[in-house]
Formats: sequence, C-alpha cells, structure tokens
Amino acid sequence: MILASPWDEHFGAFLACYAVAFAACWGVSRTRAGLVGIILAAGVYRAVLLPLPPMLSDDIYRYVWEGRVQSTGANPYLQPPVDPGLEKLRDTDWERVNHPEATAIYPPLAQLFFRGLAALGGVFVFKAAFVAIDLVLILLLAAAMKARRVSASRLALYAWNPLVIVEVAGSGHLEPLAILPMVAAVLWVERRPLGAWSALAVSVAMKYAGVLAAPLLWRARRPRLWHVLAFVTLVMVFTLPYLGAGKQLFASLELYATKWRFNDLLFAPLAALSGSLGVAKSIATLFLLAVLVALLLFRVALERSTQLLFCSALLLSPTIHPWYLLWAVALLPLAPSPFLFVWSGSVILAYLHLFPLGNFGPLAPSHWLPRVLEIAPLLVVCMWLLRNGNRPFRRGRA
Repeated sequence: MILASPWDEHFGAFLACYAVAFAACWGVSRTRAGLVGIILAAGVYRAVLLPLPPMLSDDIYRYVWEGRVQSTGANPYLQPPVDPGLEKLRDTDWERVNHPEATAIYPPLAQLFFRGLAALGGVFVFKAAFVAIDLVLILLLAAAMKARRVSASRLALYAWNPLVIVEVAGSGHLEPLAILPMVAAVLWVERRPLGAWSALAVSVAMKYAGVLAAPLLWRARRPRLWHVLAFVTLVMVFTLPYLGAGKQLFASLELYATKWRFNDLLFAPLAALSGSLGVAKSIATLFLLAVLVALLLFRVALERSTQLLFCSALLLSPTIHPWYLLWAVALLPLAPSPFLFVWSGSVILAYLHLFPLGNFGPLAPSHWLPRVLEIAPLLVVCMWLLRNGNRPFRRGRA
C-alpha cells in the first residue's frame, strides 16, 4: 500500500493494494502458518507504514493538539482549538486539527496519554505508541490462542488485516489503547475477575465504547462488590484531573451523539422511515437492547457475544467510521466470523464519501453507492452462511 501513497490522491491504487492485502490475509488464515511468523510479519507491515503521514484521517492531529494544550496547564474540555488563548500553540499542523470549534471528546485517560506522548514528540511518536500497543494486543491474542490450542493461522485475521494496519499504523487511530484492555477483560473475567474489571475501567476511560462489554462480563461471571468498586474507583481516579470541566466533560460527546452521521447502514432506512432522527435513534437503541437481552438469555460464548454486540451497535449507529470496526475485528482470531471479516474489507469503501476515485467523486454523505458497495458483499456472505454455516473458518486444532 505504500506504493499507492498518497492514498487520498491515488485512492483507486490504494483500493487495489488493499484488496491484495485482504486476499493475502484470508489466504494465510487458511494455511498452517505459525504464530511466530505471523507476528513478525505483522510487525514488519506496521513498521513500513509507520513513517508515512496520515492520509485518510486527521484525528491524530487532534490527539497531538490536545496533548500540547495540556502541557500549558489548559483544560481541553474547556478550551476548544479556536480559543484565542491557545493561539501561541498553533503551528504548521494547526489547520489539520478537525472540528476546531469543539472541545475534547476523548475520555480522561486518553487525554492523560496524549499529554504524556506530546512531551515526547508529535505525530510519529503518537503513531509509534499506538502501533506498539497494537503489537501487545497481537501477543495477547496469540497467547490466548496457544492456551486454547486453536489454529495459529487465525491470528492473521487481526494481525494481517489491512483495515487494522491502515487505521492504526497508517492513520494513527487510538483504538488499540482501548481495545487491548477490553480484550484482556474478556479473556480474564472467569479466572481473574478483579483484573478483568480493572482492565475494563481502563478501556472505558480510553474510549467510552468499552462500556458495551460490561453487561456481558457481568453475565460471564457475576462480579463481587470489590470488583465493581475497583471499576468505579479507577474511572473516577482517571477523571479527577479534569473534574474542573464539570458538564463540559461530555459536551462534545453529546454533540457527536445528536448531530453526527456518516456511513450509516441500518440507521439510514430507520431515519428515512421514521422521518425523525430522534425517533430513529430510539428505535435503534431498542433494537440494540433486544440484541443484548438475546445474548444474555441464550448464553452465547463471551468472545462471540462481545463481537456480536459491537457489530450490532455499529450496524445500528448513525456514524460508522471504518476504524470503529476494529473493536469487533480484534476478536476474530478467537471468534472467527466470515461476515465480520468481509465487512472489514468492504468498510474501506466508506472513504468514497471523502476521496475521489479517479474523476469520480468524492460522493455526498447521503449518496447511496458507497453503502451499496459496502453492504452487497455482506448480503452474499449471509446467503452463504445460511446455506453452509460457518464452514469457511472451521479448522481443526493447531
């Protein structure tokens, strides 16, 4: 994919490279490749993209900005980037900071992480840190797979997945900071419940999406009082440095929840049929609660139920950025899913809303074509699964 750089200007070439990488990921997952080889190759793929500037997203410039803001003693939950008091911090990357009129949206522990990284450097340092955490996640998955004696080649479904490599090593998204502790919580809850609930607190304090896993962990093993207290206490401790912001801690989160829409799949017809965003969001929430209740009642395996819940939340969400899918993709080695794997390939087409394909596009946010191109392969997979079950990922013991 480095040959297609810059990706936003050569999006067609990027998609071609992405398709080749996706096919390679699938092919390796079907072989008898060993864990060591997959892990080493995963590190190489990430190292190749690490020096490249972010090309598909500008989120990382926001991370760096908020880290630098804190180094001056300012509170990013109170002062948006356009605040005149922060003018002295503006540099050549200033214009790349997205939504400069809005205050910080990322949770407190993420802000503390930004502050620490900003003291060490800029974009490259941030990307390197996220890649390092991503590699730790791969090692955690590898250890879990070895303990369960499942096919080692399945690790490629995450470690070699081009969506993961592009969004973390390429664009520098913070997702591994929150996904690593979430996966740890899922793996630890039965034998180390205190560690699991502590890890989940770290995940939620990095990105609020981690809270979705809480009811499933509760079902897997009902926590003791001190497990819950550990979770609550850790979240509060991480929040203490920013309590002065009061309600402003959640101001941008509320703005995101009420105003933003991008690449919505099931939410789009709900909004069209109801004629109201508020009604559509209420219906989507009810559907998601129904999925959660079903997962709890039928006692689906924890890895699978967590994956299904995140997938359902995304399908019903008004906003589906490609990197959001990493929350579910991280569990693919432990809970293989043809549907999710194919979606990790087709979701990249959502970028057609942002970048031109030759002389075609970029397409308006409401345009139907990217959604059809993204959904069509998923419908084919659904028909295949109805006929053949989960056979594409069924393999014997390693």
